[in-house]
Amino acid sequence: MLKGAKKPRTHGAKLLPKVLDKLKDQRRWVNWSWEPRRQTDGAIKWMKPPRQTCDPDNLARVNDPATWGTYAEAAARCRDKDADGLGYMLLGSGIGAVDLDKCAAWDGGRRKTKIDPWARRLRDEAGDAYCEVTVSGQGLRLLGRATGSELHRRFAVSGKAAVELYRDTPRFITVSGLKLGSCSTLPPLDEFLDHVAARYEDKARAGAGIDYDWVIKHGAEEGERSELFHRVVWHLANEDWPLDEIVEKLSRYPEGIAAKYAGRLRQEVERSYAKWQQQGRISQNDLPTITVAPGQIACMVDQAQAALVEAQLPIFARGGRLVEPVSVEREAADGGRASSIESKNTPRTSTDKSVVPTGSSSTSISTACVKLKNGSNACGLGRTARTIVPKIVAGLPSR
Repeated sequence: MLKGAKKPRTHGAKLLPKVLDKLKDQRRWVNWSWEPRRQTDGAIKWMKPPRQTCDPDNLARVNDPATWGTYAEAAARCRDKDADGLGYMLLGSGIGAVDLDKCAAWDGGRRKTKIDPWARRLRDEAGDAYCEVTVSGQGLRLLGRATGSELHRRFAVSGKAAVELYRDTPRFITVSGLKLGSCSTLPPLDEFLDHVAARYEDKARAGAGIDYDWVIKHGAEEGERSELFHRVVWHLANEDWPLDEIVEKLSRYPEGIAAKYAGRLRQEVERSYAKWQQQGRISQNDLPTITVAPGQIACMVDQAQAALVEAQLPIFARGGRLVEPVSVEREAADGGRASSIESKNTPRTSTDKSVVPTGSSSTSISTACVKLKNGSNACGLGRTARTIVPKIVAGLPSR
């Protein structure tokens, strides 16, 4: 046991409800126990790896039925205190599942559960699906029959709350037996799974973002793996992760986003990392400094545009459009020549990969040009400057 680690309480019923009898008849059962893992930030995270019912010292494999056991074997391990709980393997089971994470507060003494509104709406939408409180007491799980194609997606809701969808996928679920509501038989769940997946995918495309930590650990759907792999590498690179540490982090999760490149992970990370470097990333020490000071917005805007021109970047964002910074010379009032920085509209769009490559962002384009240094009690560049260099404030911490 790691020092300072306090084992979580396991919530579960002594007997599983009758509606799960058909699952109990199948040889798909495993055990699990709480196991602490030290994270890179020093925090402790409690994991629930599946264990074989006949040999709890060995892990059960999610794609190997030879490592699964019977319900009777798994229940006996729990009674003998050799395991903390029961698990059920989903691959090829004909069972679909939905996890609603961090949405509930289970009061075992009063046998009442407080459920967040977003989770309650999804539970209602699932109709007669079996619903139980998860073993943590902080989530809900929905179960039903499913015959559709493989599905394993996770969508962030808010904070740590999330929706995770499973169907015919090499994963296992914990089973608590803490049934909520009435359910006498497991209903079809395919339509609900597909509708929820489509809804949250639409939200993600609208800009909800990517849960990089989850993608690293759990991977992605076929057809999305290559793009998300490169997005992950570029994301870590933008967070100043060195190449070796990126390889080491991804290799920790062989069934995650690294699975596609088993046996050649380092080569693929090096290739993606090299592309990221080619985007013209400049060391922070080499960037011009723009001091943020009250009442100096016009001056700061001039400095920012001058830095963009000097960096020889082809475009930047302004007022929702992509523009090209140019240096223009005109005749001055005294007869001499005066230069100024201007920007002209460019027909190129943000989908042009020569402008914003896959896995990149306008943040990396802007922050490659300037760094900020706060002066006095300045709170930022202000609305005008945010329009002209919109990602600088968001992309760099104030100093």
